[in-house]
Amino acid sequence: MHNVRVRDTEAGEIVNFHCYAEPTLSVIAVHDRVDEIERGLRRAFPTVKRVISHAEPPNAD
Repeated sequence: MHNVRVRDTEAGEIVNFHCYAEPTLSVIAVHDRVDEIERGLRRAFPTVKRVISHAEPPNAD
């Protein structure tokens, strides 16, 4: 994960992040893994109300 940002709003925290995904994975597999990360963040930090993620291939920076 990189480019992690957290904004505090009246509704709760909004987390934005980018993450690397292996280019050999299917789009569905990448989305499933990113969804797991998002659910884990919300479980670990109940104040997080929204998670916005962006998956990209390695070395995309």
